[in-house]
Amino acid sequence: MIYNHKLINDLAWALGSPSLLDETTYHDRRLLSSEWGQIQLSSNLQLLSDQDKSPQHIQAYFSEKSGFKLGHYFEDLIAYWFIINPHYEILSKNLIISENKITLGEIDFIIRDLNQEKNIHLEVAVKFYLKVEHNNQSYWFGPNLHDRLDLKLEKTLNKQITFSETDIAQKQLSGLNIVVDEHMVLLKGRLFCYSKNLTDDLCWLSESDFKALKSDSNWIILNKTHWLSEVNNIDYNFLPSEVLSKLDLNQLLNSGELALPVCVVRIDNNKETNRLFITSDFWHEDAIATL
Repeated sequence: MIYNHKLINDLAWALGSPSLLDETTYHDRRLLSSEWGQIQLSSNLQLLSDQDKSPQHIQAYFSEKSGFKLGHYFEDLIAYWFIINPHYEILSKNLIISENKITLGEIDFIIRDLNQEKNIHLEVAVKFYLKVEHNNQSYWFGPNLHDRLDLKLEKTLNKQITFSETDIAQKQLSGLNIVVDEHMVLLKGRLFCYSKNLTDDLCWLSESDFKALKSDSNWIILNKTHWLSEVNNIDYNFLPSEVLSKLDLNQLLNSGELALPVCVVRIDNNKETNRLFITSDFWHEDAIATL
């Protein structure tokens, strides 16, 4: 369903978009499945519709947030959902675990599932990865090469989600009268595969590949505030970027004013048909060099 306000569309995407990896693909029950998010949406359509009709509530919530980081924005969307959903209660958010004034770690959420009467330690993240093949193996890199999917999973599943079980965390949680019954990870995002001809909805290609691409479509450069929900109608998606022809975008690339990698969407009939990252011509080699 498409809503009238960007924040509501982003909230619906944060919940209902496919999980980046879940228990069916990675075989770890702590990873929340895509089905979990779909159930959240389908069973609360009226709640979302009411929020869309009265967006001042979610607007007020986000007006109190300073600055913008995509991970924090995603986390706040999930927090807002647990605030308005009567089946949940937030027991703690961004709980700092420390000892002798030294921070040892942080717990994203502890949520009370009121229906099942259990407390859930929930870690949340939104990530965007580009696929690289090397030595017959597939690796998924963050656009700026600061992150990799396999490393993120290892840290999340072996450190972050188990942190609430450590003695120091248990001591602090006990002081708050909180007992954790379950540990879950909500991991959302998008995976982009290399494609010169944009044969997939989500692709990445080099600057030279993009310049050689033949296209009569229009294009929009997406800043990070628009990386979540799809562009379903450019007239009400509150996009800060202008619509560019292919020639316009090529010229912008030639000028050197556009920092790469950059996320862009192809627009046909007023809506998004492809989303892609344009990287430097050396990005692929730089990615392999980090292995």
